[in-house]
Amino acid sequence: HTGPMTPDIAIRFMTSADMDANMALHRTMVEESGHNGAPIFTPMEAWDEERANRNRDNFTPKFSIPIGSPGWCRIFGLFIDGALCGELSLRGGELPTDQHRTILGISIAKSSRGQGLGRRMMDHAIAWAVQETTLDWVDLYVFDNNTKAQQLYRQAGFVEVGRTADRFRVFNTQIDDIHMVLDLQTLRNTQR
Repeated sequence: HTGPMTPDIAIRFMTSADMDANMALHRTMVEESGHNGAPIFTPMEAWDEERANRNRDNFTPKFSIPIGSPGWCRIFGLFIDGALCGELSLRGGELPTDQHRTILGISIAKSSRGQGLGRRMMDHAIAWAVQETTLDWVDLYVFDNNTKAQQLYRQAGFVEVGRTADRFRVFNTQIDDIHMVLDLQTLRNTQR
């Protein structure tokens, strides 16, 4: 075989066995945010190992909570040649009355950005959410300075519905938080 090898790219649900790799990805993201010309894209200024361990211990049991039950969570991992290079989480709320909505979060390693992989993960997760008929809305929040992420979300069909001015102050920078939503009901109707 000559020429470059095509990488093996897989998107799948993460399990408890993937959580160490997930925490390492998040640590890298926090350490990168706002440094060396990168935009600020996380509200944390520094990695907090104790907080991260608490979150990991709280997340894993949520993988087995049924969709539509308070506290559920599913995380899709983007694996390139077996290594975790990105993740996309969908989380249900804590109340029985908001289970028709899910909150999306996404992280992609710097080395995997700009290759359409974020959009690939978004499309995969949205297709899954459309099939989950208890879900009608996907919410996400993005910093106003993160224009590349906003563009990705708009291309995926999300629309801005609100802003919280001065939501975070990271590295002495005031950051507005933009709330965007995707209407899954409309997607279902157009796919029929």
